[in-house]
Amino acid sequence: MNKIRIGILILAIIVICGEFIFVLDFNELSWSKNVGPYVTIISGILLIVSMIISIKYDKRKSIKTK
Repeated sequence: MNKIRIGILILAIIVICGEFIFVLDFNELSWSKNVGPYVTIISGILLIVSMIISIKYDKRKSIKTK
């Protein structure tokens, strides 16, 4: 299960980098012009944070059960 979480983390990081490089319009950084990339970046960051919290929670849980 931990390998799946790490895989999702890596995928989210790749998607965020792809949004920055290929999709985001740097000529006009307004919300109305880039709403799709901004929402994707925000959701990717939230996904990364939740996966890190989940991994830490499972490590604490496994230490307590030993």
